[in-house]
Amino acid sequence: MPSLDAMFVQEATGAALAGLAPLEPFAGVSTDSRAIAEGQLFVALAGPNFDGHDYVLKALDAGAAGALVRQGFSLPNLTEACLLRVPDTLKALGDLAAAWRREQSALVAAITGSNGKTSTKEMLAGILEQRHRVLKTQGNLNNLIGLPLTVLQMNEGHSACVLEMGMNAPGEIARLTQIAAPEVGVITNVGPAHLGPMGSLKAVALAKTELFRGLDSAATAVVNLDDPLLSPWAKKLSCRVLTFGAHPKAQVRLADVSALGSRLAFTLYLPGEEPLRVRLAAPGRHNALNACAAAATAHALGQGPGAILAGLEAFAPVKGRLQLKRGFFGFWVLDDTYNANPASLAAGLMALKDIAGARGRALILGDMLELGPTSPKLHFEAGHQAVEAGCRLLLSLGQQARQVAAGAVEAGLAPQAALAFASLAELVEAAQELLEEDEVVLVKGSRSMGMERVVKALTTGEVA
Repeated sequence: MPSLDAMFVQEATGAALAGLAPLEPFAGVSTDSRAIAEGQLFVALAGPNFDGHDYVLKALDAGAAGALVRQGFSLPNLTEACLLRVPDTLKALGDLAAAWRREQSALVAAITGSNGKTSTKEMLAGILEQRHRVLKTQGNLNNLIGLPLTVLQMNEGHSACVLEMGMNAPGEIARLTQIAAPEVGVITNVGPAHLGPMGSLKAVALAKTELFRGLDSAATAVVNLDDPLLSPWAKKLSCRVLTFGAHPKAQVRLADVSALGSRLAFTLYLPGEEPLRVRLAAPGRHNALNACAAAATAHALGQGPGAILAGLEAFAPVKGRLQLKRGFFGFWVLDDTYNANPASLAAGLMALKDIAGARGRALILGDMLELGPTSPKLHFEAGHQAVEAGCRLLLSLGQQARQVAAGAVEAGLAPQAALAFASLAELVEAAQELLEEDEVVLVKGSRSMGMERVVKALTTGEVA
C-alpha cells in the first residue's frame, strides 16, 4: 500500500491533529486492528456490532503510527499519540480515498448491477491485464469501506483500476462514484435483488443508476440496451454513452450464443472492427452478456479487439459461481453458492439445462434473502422454475423452504421429490441418499445461508 503524508491526510479529511504527527508518512491505511502493519494509519470505524475506537490502543501497540478517530475521542494516558479527529470516520475514509484517486493517473472503470458484477469485473480485469498493470476489487470489498481501501492501494505502477460497487441503500452508489471518479461506468442489469430494503425494482434501478448520474461529462456510461430499466438512460445522459447487448441497435453487440456443455461460444461485434468469435471457459448463457459488458467497457477504455479476445478467453469462473465439481457419490455438483436472487436463479437453471443435457437434473436451494414482502411469492415461483427446468428432485432449506416445495408440487413434481428442510445436516443427508449417479445438481442460496457447506459435503462425503 502506498505511503500517505500526515499533512495530506489532514487536508483530505479536514482532521484536527491531537498529539504528535509521525516523522515518516503513514505506511498505508487499515480498519482492522488485528491486521495492522507497522507505520499504518488505523481508521476507527463504528458499526452495528463493534466500534473501532475500542481498539485504537491495541492498534497503536501493534505498530500503528496514528489513528483517525471521531471528535472528542482521546487516550488520557497517551497524550503524544497521533490522533486525527474528524466528525465522521467513515466519511473521512471516503474523502481520503477520493483525494488519493485525484493524485493517480490510472484509468478507472466502475461496475455495478444486480447480477454479474463480479464476473464482469474479472472479465474486464483480464482484458486490461493484456496491456496494463491492473488494480481490482478483491472479494466483496465493494462497499463504503472496501472501495476506499481498494482505491488507497493504487500507486504509480497501476495504469488501470477496476472497481466493483455494491449497495444496500439509496445514495451509496452515488458516494462510491464520487470517490472513484471513474472514466467509464457500467451497470450490468437491474433485477430483484435488495427488494426488501429498497422496496421495488424501480427503486433498485434508481439506486443503481446513481453511477451513470455521477459520471463526469467527459466519462462514458456503458448502457445495457437489453434491460428495459436501463436502456432509456442511453438518451438521458449528458456524458458519452456506449451501448451493449443483443439488441440490434447495440453498439457492442452480442450474437450467435451457443452453449457447449460447461463452455460458451458467441460473437461480439465491436464498432469499426471485424466480428470476434469468442470461446468462454464458463457455463451460463448470461455470462455471454457479462462478457459483452466487459468488452464494451474495455472498448470505451481504448482496448483493441486482440486484447478483448485474449482477456475473455483467459477467463475462468469465479469461486462459487457456476463451478462444476465431481460429487463424492458419482453425481455432479454445479456450485453457484456465492449468492442468490430470482434473476440469478433463473440464469443458474438455464446453465443447469445446458450442462446436464440428457442427464438428470436437481436443485438444492437455500433461501433468497432481502426480497421483502414479495419473498413468499418469489420462492413459490422458484419451485415452478425448477420444474420447468426439468429438475426431478428439489431440496430446499430455510424459512421459505416450504414455499419453494409447494411451488414445485403445484408445477407437477411429486411431493416426495420436493422436500423442505430446516436443518442443513438433514438436507445433506437426504441429498446424499436421493441424488443419482451422473446427474447434475445446482446448489444455490443467499450468501448468509452458507450453501457452500452443502457443496463441501456433497463433494467430499463429509457431514455438513
